[in-house]
Formats: sequence, C-alpha cells, structure tokens
Amino acid sequence: MERRLSAILAVDVVGYSRLMERDEAGTFERLRSHRKDLFEPEIAAHHGRIFKLTGDGLLAEFGSVVDAVEAAVLLQRELAERNNGLRSERRIDVRMGLHAVGLAQVQQTEKSREAWKKALNQPEPPVP
Repeated sequence: MERRLSAILAVDVVGYSRLMERDEAGTFERLRSHRKDLFEPEIAAHHGRIFKLTGDGLLAEFGSVVDAVEAAVLLQRELAERNNGLRSERRIDVRMGLHAVGLAQVQQTEKSREAWKKALNQPEPPVP
C-alpha cells in the first residue's frame, strides 16, 4: 500500500449568517467573486485543488504543507486588501485551518467510497 502526505486547508467565512441576513444578493456575489477570482486560481497556482464547496467555505487539498501555508497566507493578505476601506457589513473575512494527514492510496471500491462518506461526511474521497 502506498502512502502520501496531504495538507487539507479548511476555509470558513466569519459571520456568514449575519452577512446573508443583511444583504443576501450582495454577499453571495462577493463570495462568488472571491472564489472565482482569488481562491480558485491561487489554490491551483499553489498546486492545490478544491474538493468541497459549502455555502460559506471550502476544503482544498495540497500535496505539500508548504504550498498550503503559502496559499493560505497569500489568500488572507489579498482578502485584507480587498476589504480595506469597506464597512464591516460588506467585509468578507475568513478563518482558515490546516491539517496535514498521511493518506493511504488503495483501490477504490463501492464499499471503500461508502466508508469514506460515512467517516468524513464527504461526497467523495479526494482524487490523488
């Protein structure tokens, strides 16, 4: 069995419910813009891939902890720039967490996919 190291970056919007309550359409559009124009390209540029989107966050996998940390720092800096001068009700601030884990690569079967979904509450295991 082959093992590999993965770094999982978890991103969550601070105060998402409050933001949506105040301006649902505007918040949704700002989040979409940040994801498309910032998160997706920067995560890809750091050799990562988004494997789960939620209403107020995402999970991304990186093959290197260094790449994941560099991406997270860049994303936080860029978001701070984008938020500069905005009123608090228009700011999109995020929390980030990073987890490094060794994953075993095994042949996926229906049984292993179901075990993954049940254990991690994920739609599918990350594809190497």
